[in-house]
Amino acid sequence: MQLYRTLCKEIRAFWDPLARSYLRDHFRETFRSALQNRPKWTQERVSSFEKRILQFVKRLQKSRQGHVDHCSYLLEYAYGQRGPLKHKRLRELSVIPPGTESPITLLPSEPRTRLPHISPLLAWVYKQNHRLGFIRNTPMRMSKPIIADKTIPPRNAANKIWRCYSECYRRIRAPLTPKEWEHLSLLAQSSFSEHLNSPFTPKFPRTNPTRFLQRRTHQFLQNTFVLDEITHHKLSAPRAVEKHGE
Repeated sequence: MQLYRTLCKEIRAFWDPLARSYLRDHFRETFRSALQNRPKWTQERVSSFEKRILQFVKRLQKSRQGHVDHCSYLLEYAYGQRGPLKHKRLRELSVIPPGTESPITLLPSEPRTRLPHISPLLAWVYKQNHRLGFIRNTPMRMSKPIIADKTIPPRNAANKIWRCYSECYRRIRAPLTPKEWEHLSLLAQSSFSEHLNSPFTPKFPRTNPTRFLQRRTHQFLQNTFVLDEITHHKLSAPRAVEKHGE
């Protein structure tokens, strides 16, 4: 519990109030789950968990000292651009609307030839990432020549398509909500004095704290995009799932 209290103390000192709430809720669930499952864990797994939390605590401490990489990492982690919060956010976008097509298979009688089932929302996210240059191509387009090549056995073709999907999935960035975008935009223009629960003490004396935090927030916003409510509602309605190769 001492480790959890130390982590909560560092989270409360983070300079973004919305990110603080995301991190607090995430690690509360993480520790609650760990506490329930700890009797089943080996000592090696317990040590690995504690090491991971300590590394995160150090990142929080380094961010208050003005380390650019750690500030960027924490913003990306809190807003679902990396780590478990990213997977959680993308899973919510991967829900297939009711009444849509079933997963495509290269051979109907062979379950192992089933292709990734990409929801309309996730397909939109892939296209936005491709448009912004975060990925070179979408898995829908990358799978087209593989499916067209009849010399590739169906199972091998399915494996190649899954590798394309996994590679793109690791690289894509999840969209922000309009509320998050508005919050970060306002935060980037603020003085940060009302958001700091503890002193922000940059390691380098000549660093202007306000200017530094504004730049980090602007930099993060430049590498993100927004999923507005209209697009979300439109793509969440029952419709045909985007086919591979289209």
